[in-house]
Amino acid sequence: MAGRAPVVTCPHCAAEVELVDEAWEPFDEVLNGWAEGRDAIIACPACAQPVEPTSWKWADDYFALGHLGFTFWNWPPLRPEFVAEFTHRLGGHRTVLLAGKS
Repeated sequence: MAGRAPVVTCPHCAAEVELVDEAWEPFDEVLNGWAEGRDAIIACPACAQPVEPTSWKWADDYFALGHLGFTFWNWPPLRPEFVAEFTHRLGGHRTVLLAGKS
């Protein structure tokens, strides 16, 4: 998986893990496993609780892991109000807006 997030936060204990050197390696393995469809879980280095990749809080939403995506072709930039309402209608699930062309 290309790139790395600078920091990730545990959803259980709120510990921040700086993803440098050896600290990045387990997360890289977990993210690659998740992308390949494997059950990949890592224990928090601070509290030892198991955490799924989708539960970690990635700095600046560096990684957005999920199973549902929408593409809006030939639309103007989405307004924040639209994104908020879209999130609300999805039952409050965390959403990430990825803008640009692929």
